[in-house]
Amino acid sequence: MGQPKKLSESRELKLLLPVEQDDFLILLGKLGKGGRDRVEIATHILVRELQALERDRYHERRLPKPENS
Repeated sequence: MGQPKKLSESRELKLLLPVEQDDFLILLGKLGKGGRDRVEIATHILVRELQALERDRYHERRLPKPENS
């Protein structure tokens, strides 16, 4: 899944999720093949989304400054 190729090159990340999203991760694990646990699924989703942001050069976008009220 979204696990780094070399675990020595990974970092631990502690996350707090709303109960509803955690329940959904558990459901996805039960529906999927191979019986993935919620941590594996969450890692896969997070890595995939971060790779998409990087690929789309999200960090290089210039966002307009908010107007002063």
